[in-house]
Amino acid sequence: MWNKSRSIKLSNILVKGVCFILIVLVFFVPSMVRWYDGISVGGGIIDTSVFMPLCVTLYISWVFGMVCIGALWKLLSNIDGDLIFIEQNTKCLRIISWC
Repeated sequence: MWNKSRSIKLSNILVKGVCFILIVLVFFVPSMVRWYDGISVGGGIIDTSVFMPLCVTLYISWVFGMVCIGALWKLLSNIDGDLIFIEQNTKCLRIISWC
């Protein structure tokens, strides 16, 4: 039977899985961007490589993603501990919405 406890456990597993995937992917950003730069068609306004701007954008996005995952992790741990209507959960939700 599916219940609250199993739902929270599944959510925690998924959050930890996404966190692990993000940590692994951050090491492959240069190679992924190099691949993308190689297959993309140039000829835009500025005909230069997109390697550096795309790397910077992805690393900045990664930081926001990790902050969001951390806030979600904390929110789920609060809910698991039956701390539902507390100010810290509001702060976590605000962080998630801004990220």
